Amino acid sequence: MSWYCRFLPRPRALAAVSVLVALAASGAASAQTYRWVDEKGRVQYSDQPPPGKLKEQRTLKPPPPGLGDAAPEDKGTASRPRTLAEEEAAFRRRAAERDKSRKEEEDRVADSKAGAQGCERAKRELGLLESGVRIQRMDAKGEIQYMEDEERAREMARLRSITGTCR
Repeated sequence: MSWYCRFLPRPRALAAVSVLVALAASGAASAQTYRWVDEKGRVQYSDQPPPGKLKEQRTLKPPPPGLGDAAPEDKGTASRPRTLAEEEAAFRRRAAERDKSRKEEEDRVADSKAGAQGCERAKRELGLLESGVRIQRMDAKGEIQYMEDEERAREMARLRSITGTCR
């Protein structure tokens, strides 16, 4: 071990000093804040009490540590801190709502894609029927059947109703 290794800070000592600095800083962050309206009607904020007699004076309390970012779910729990079980239940409820909205959005996108594909297919088939080309299909026995004029008219009416609803 060389001489310069003895002068480097050790990890435990460095961690202890970091914890002490964090604790000292948190005490300053939770100091009282004063709010008041001065003679000119302007709202003032300070960490020092206001000078003299003023129109309105109110002392603002800092939010409790760890709960400053979480809004209370209802009016009954606003006066007491939420338990770990309540926090967990709220988290699971938000996650379920987020998953539900994500699934609804994915379903909506899939439906719109399927609808667009259906419209394109209907337009292609309608174009083919309107071209006058003889259309043939296979029946259940595997024999070729040609589309009759009445069946062509019915199919064209059905496809026009589908393409009429397309964007």
